[in-house]
Amino acid sequence: AFATEFGLPIVRVVEGGELPFEGEGVAVNSGFLDGLPTTEAKEKMIAWLEEHGVGKRAVSYKLRDWLFSRQRYWGEPFPVIHTEDGKAKLVPESQLPVRLPELEDYRPTGSFEAPLAKVPKWVATTDPDTGRPAQRDTNTMPQWAGSCWYYLRFTDPHNDNAPFSPEAERYWMNVDLYVGGAEHAVLHLLYARFWHKVLYDLGLVHTKEPFQKLLNPGMIQGKSYRLFRDDSQATPKYFSRADVRFEGETPLHVGSGAELSEEWVEPGQVRWREGKALAPNTDVDLEEVIEKMSKSRGNVVSPDEVIEEFGADAMRLYEMFIGPLGKAAPWSTDGVPGVARFLGRAYRLVLEEHEGGDRLRAFAPGPGSDEQRRLLARTIAKVTEDCEKLEFNTAISQLMVFVRDVEKDAPVTRALVEPFVLMLAPLAAHLAEELWECLGHSESLARAPWPVADPAFLAVDEVEISVQVAGKLRARVRVPADADEAAVRAAAQADENVRKHLAGKEPRRVIFVPGRLINLVP
Repeated sequence: AFATEFGLPIVRVVEGGELPFEGEGVAVNSGFLDGLPTTEAKEKMIAWLEEHGVGKRAVSYKLRDWLFSRQRYWGEPFPVIHTEDGKAKLVPESQLPVRLPELEDYRPTGSFEAPLAKVPKWVATTDPDTGRPAQRDTNTMPQWAGSCWYYLRFTDPHNDNAPFSPEAERYWMNVDLYVGGAEHAVLHLLYARFWHKVLYDLGLVHTKEPFQKLLNPGMIQGKSYRLFRDDSQATPKYFSRADVRFEGETPLHVGSGAELSEEWVEPGQVRWREGKALAPNTDVDLEEVIEKMSKSRGNVVSPDEVIEEFGADAMRLYEMFIGPLGKAAPWSTDGVPGVARFLGRAYRLVLEEHEGGDRLRAFAPGPGSDEQRRLLARTIAKVTEDCEKLEFNTAISQLMVFVRDVEKDAPVTRALVEPFVLMLAPLAAHLAEELWECLGHSESLARAPWPVADPAFLAVDEVEISVQVAGKLRARVRVPADADEAAVRAAAQADENVRKHLAGKEPRRVIFVPGRLINLVP
């Protein structure tokens, strides 16, 4: 952009995409580096600089705001005093903690002094060793100082004598899972590691690292409505959904956008057609985009509204069902009713309507049919595995399959329902707790053991194979789980629809994926 603005020549040195290209490619117009991939070019360039004594290999680290002393009122006071001879001394442990004085005005003083300097009675103290006058340090720690080690305090929160006891720290640490946005990498996560490593060097903690595993969850995105005008304004104007009127699926913006001609339905209205705004006398583009939720973009969805209409469990469940936890996902309130309906079906699996109010349904006796027990075993195995891997969306999908299929071939039994309610608990905690109580349990299901899949019903006797002819699905056949290609091919060619599409020809090529698919290419 700078070179273009000032008419400077732009020499392409990396080939691999349209200009401007910022990715990795192949070096061009670079002398002895020509033809090398970017990674190899970097290595060769560094070696050349070192060989000629004009540079050396180094790794640069960037820290964000690692200032520790702040000239402001809030934050923890430093337990430091300054004596008359200019020395700094720590406050004795018996005088800790040093507490902030009450201040009516904590604005900056206008000088180089911190706001705490406004309280001379607090600043003035004595040197505990000599009894001579001394002054307290008037700077404070940053607001994140305590958050750097809060997880350690959680191991022993009621300890009045120390931040945490060695026994509690050794029992609880280190943290199993740290869940935080990617922006935490150069904020809390990095500083917590600094802090922890210092404590480790001092012998106060027994682990070198504070966290065993890190997960960066994806960001929930929202729909934005933005207006571009060809008047040299680089920043588009955003409108909230509340400012946009819809005719069916078509959004009509009503607001202070471009000045439009009288042929429009209302002054100040922009009509959409095929994703573009139509404005006869102005150059206007009105776009609907999916992007990060932000107040400035007017696309923030309040959970309170969703909870009021559908309940907290539906809100929570939809957030987990919307997609993989580590991936960004667009929010659509249209998807919440489907999750709410699933919770309704889960509710009716335990309770049924009655004149005097809902009551516990009459369960069939026994453990259930073999098909039901096989479904339960598969559900327990998958939900357990998915929850351990934090793949909640697929765990919820399996629970939906269970609710859909559990009564297909036989009435439901208590032996089937109770494990289901236990699996529902981490995902829809309020409903599951209520159902558990309705099932006659006096203690919270949090105290109940997690269900275990019966291995006898995890073994699969038969599998369903998709049969394709020339790449198009033509049938599904059931075969023994250990069936080889010849057996699957024979079953496939015995299907009437498959024979019809083969038209009497023998396949010249067969693509076989054991347990899943066979493709016959005539």
